[in-house]
Amino acid sequence: MPSHTRLTHAGKLHTMAIGKAKEDLLRQGGSLGRLASKLRSTIKQVHRMFELLVGLLFLIMAAGTISLSLAQWRNYLKDPSAGLGLFYLSASFSVLLIFCSLYSFLKARSIR
Repeated sequence: MPSHTRLTHAGKLHTMAIGKAKEDLLRQGGSLGRLASKLRSTIKQVHRMFELLVGLLFLIMAAGTISLSLAQWRNYLKDPSAGLGLFYLSASFSVLLIFCSLYSFLKARSIR
């Protein structure tokens, strides 16, 4: 038998032995396995809540910048010589914050 075949076969046996050892540990420490599972579940939920709070924070900041954009627009309608520079700046920042908020909400949904 070629040497690489023996190495591959030995690697498969080694992988199977590791899997069997993990199963034995989980059977022996059933409560430890359940505790680890609960801990993973709790960490995922905390991570999901964090992402939701970040998304909410971005949404609140976007609402503030939208308000600023509308004020700049009204200012421009009263005095067109003021220009649209600040309006464009605040409106583009509002769009960026909305995208960040949506991304954070989507990320919170996709945490597994």
